[in-house]
Amino acid sequence: MRIKPRSIRSKLALTFLIAVAAMLSVQVMDAVAHLRRVETQRSWFERMLSAPDSNAELDAALRYMSATMQNEVRRAEISVATSSAVGFLALLAAFLVGNRTVRSIRRLARGAKALAVGDYRRKICVQTGDELESLAASFNALGESLIRHEEIQKEQAEMLAGMVEAARVASASLDARECGKAIASAVCAHLGASDAAVFRKDAVDGGLRVAGRCGERHGADWKRLAAHAADSGGYLVVAEHNSGRNGAGEALLVGTPLVTGSDKLGAIVARFGECVSRDELLIGSLRADVLRAFGVHAAAAFANAEAHSRTAEYSEALEDWVEHVSAVMRVTDAISTSPNLDEALPALAKAAAATMGTDECVIFLPDREGYLVVRSSFCSEERRKVLCEARLRPGESVTGKAFAEKRCVTAYDAKTSDDDLTRKLCSKTELGGILSAPLIVGDEAIGVIALYCMQPREFGQKDIQLAMSIALHAAVVVRNATMYSVEANIAQRLQTSLVSEAPEQCSGLTFAGRYEPALNEAIVGGDFYDVTNLPNGRIAVAIADVSGKGLEAAMHLAACKYMLKALAYAHPDDPAAVLDELNNAINQCFHYDFFLTAFYAVIDPVTMSICFANAGHPPAILITEGARMHTSLSSTGIPLGAGPACDYQVQSVTAKPGDILLLYTDGVTDAVKGGARLELEGLHQMIFDAADEGLRTGEELVCRLADELTGNRNEDQSRKDDIALLAVTFGSAATASDAGG
Repeated sequence: MRIKPRSIRSKLALTFLIAVAAMLSVQVMDAVAHLRRVETQRSWFERMLSAPDSNAELDAALRYMSATMQNEVRRAEISVATSSAVGFLALLAAFLVGNRTVRSIRRLARGAKALAVGDYRRKICVQTGDELESLAASFNALGESLIRHEEIQKEQAEMLAGMVEAARVASASLDARECGKAIASAVCAHLGASDAAVFRKDAVDGGLRVAGRCGERHGADWKRLAAHAADSGGYLVVAEHNSGRNGAGEALLVGTPLVTGSDKLGAIVARFGECVSRDELLIGSLRADVLRAFGVHAAAAFANAEAHSRTAEYSEALEDWVEHVSAVMRVTDAISTSPNLDEALPALAKAAAATMGTDECVIFLPDREGYLVVRSSFCSEERRKVLCEARLRPGESVTGKAFAEKRCVTAYDAKTSDDDLTRKLCSKTELGGILSAPLIVGDEAIGVIALYCMQPREFGQKDIQLAMSIALHAAVVVRNATMYSVEANIAQRLQTSLVSEAPEQCSGLTFAGRYEPALNEAIVGGDFYDVTNLPNGRIAVAIADVSGKGLEAAMHLAACKYMLKALAYAHPDDPAAVLDELNNAINQCFHYDFFLTAFYAVIDPVTMSICFANAGHPPAILITEGARMHTSLSSTGIPLGAGPACDYQVQSVTAKPGDILLLYTDGVTDAVKGGARLELEGLHQMIFDAADEGLRTGEELVCRLADELTGNRNEDQSRKDDIALLAVTFGSAATASDAGG
C-alpha cells in the first residue's frame, strides 16, 4: 500500500513522524544494548563469586569478560552506525520533502510576479498533488481570464476609439447628408452592425427622412422603429420580421434616438446579425452604452450642421445687408460733407449712379408751381439740355409716377414704354432702363432720383431696395440742405445789418474794421463790433463774441447789439453800468441760453482818455510810441450771461496822437500761423513786425493782420472761428465844437 499525502501539512507531519520514529528506534536499540551489558556484567560477577580461587578460572573469567566487552563494543559500533544511518535517512527524507515544497513555492512566486507585470501567458508547473498544485492551477486560470479580459478591453477600446473618431468626423461635417453617411458608416464599422440608417426629422412637416445609410436598403420595420425611438426618446431592440431569410439566423434591429436638449432630431437604426447576441445589445452592455452615447454625439453633430446651414444663410443675408448699408453709406458720405444744396445734389447724382451701376443720374425737385424739374445731374451735356427742357407733372412718366405714388418705378426699356412722355424723352436721349426712386421725408415727397442706363435693364428687388434706401437717406440731406440754405439766407441778411462798416473818421478819430467769417462752420458767427456817437460828444466802441454759430447766434448777436446801443445812450459815461445792465438783461431774457464776451470803451476825443470795462474778452491793445510799446487792457469781469449779477470795474488810460487802439476777437489769437496757434504773444509779434516795416495807421494794421491770417489757403481752411478786428487811430486833439459835431 502506497502512502501519498495530499497536503503540505500531512507531508510535514509524515516527515516529522519518520524523524521521531528513527530517534525512538535508536533509543530502543540503546536501551536493549544497555540491558544486555547489565545482564553480561551480572553474569560475570556471579561467575566470579562462584568460581574457586584459582588462576585458571580467573583467567577464564577475564577472557570471557574481554570477549564480552569486545562484543559489546561491536554492538555499540553497529548501534551507532545504525542510528546514524536512520537519522541520516530521516534528515534526507525531510530535506527532500522541504526542497520540493520550496521549489513549488518559488515557481508560484515567479508566476505571481509575471502576473503582476502583465505576463498573463506564462504557465506555472507544480505537480505536488497538494494545495500548491491547486494554487498554481488557480494562477494559471487567472492568467487565462486576464488574457480574455485584455482582449475584450482591446476590442472595446478599438470600438470606443472608432466611435470617438466617427463622432469627430461627424461633428466636423457641416453638411447634413455627409454627417448622416458618416454616422451610419461608423455604426457598421465599429459596432459590428451589418446595415445602418440615420433618420432625420424634416423641419417643415416633421416626417422622417433618410439622412444617410450604410449597407442594404431598409424595410418598413426600420422606419417604424425610427419613429418610435425618435418620439419616445428610448433605446429599443426588436427582432426583424423578415430575418432568417436565405437560411440566415435571426437579425436584431436596434433603434436609438437623436436627442439634443429638448429637441428630437431623429433616430439611428442598425441591423445586427447572428454574430451579435441579444444580450450584447441590451441596455447595460458595452455596445448598447456606446450606441446610446454615440447617438448623443450624432445629435450634436446634426445640430451643428443645421446651425452651420442657418449661419450660412444668415451670413449671406448679413453680407447682403452690409453691402447694402455700405452702398448707402458711400452715398451718404458723399453728400453729407457740404450743407449747401448746390454742392450736395451733384455729389448725390454722381454717387448714386456709381453705387447703382447705372450710366447716368438726374435729380428732379418740384418748382414753385409743383412741376418736377432737373435740379442736378450726372450725365452728358446733350442729355442734360433735353431733360432740363422737360417739366413733369406728378403722375406722368416714370419719374412723375414715382413722385406721386411715393414708390420706386422701373422701366426695362424706356424707348418701348407704354407711357408716351417717357418714350418721347428717352427716344431723344437714347436711354434704356430707368429706375426712379422718390425722395421722401415723413409722408411728403420732395423730389425724385432718376437712374438711367444706356441699354435695357431689368432692375431686381435688391436694386429697388438699394435705390429706395439711398433715396430715403438722401431726402434727409436734401431737406437739411434746403433748410440750411433758407437759414443761411436769413443769416446773411442779418450779417449785413449787424456787422456794419465802421465810420472812417469821427471827432478826430480814424476807424478801420474787418470781419472774416469762419469757412468750415456757418456763414454768420457771433462776432461783432460797433462804433456809436454818444450824446455827450464822446465815442463808444465795442467788440463782442457771442457763443454759437449760425442763425441762432445771429439772433442773439442782434439782440445784444441793440441792447448795448440802448444802454450806451442810457449810461454815456459809465462803461461798467452798461455791462452790468446788459448782463442782467441777458440773464432775465434768455435764461442762460448763451453767453458773450465783450470789450466796451468810451473815448473822449478832447482829452483822448479811454474808459473801459471788459467782460471776459481778450484784452484790447493800446499801441503807443510808434508801435514800439503795447498796453493790454485786461478783463475786469466775467462773460455776460455766464452767471448772476457781476460788479464790473471801470479802468482808464490816456492815449496820445498817433496811438492805435486795437480791438479783436479770439478768432485772431486762435488762428493758425506757421503751423501753430498764434496766441497773444504772436499777435504782439505781428504788431512789432508791422512797426519795423513802417506801420502808421490802424487801417494798415487791420489790413496786414487780416491778410496774413487769412492769406494762407491751407491754414485758413482749418480756421473754425470768425475773425473780427477794429482799430481806432488817435489824431490831433479835437476841439469841443468838433467833438460835439
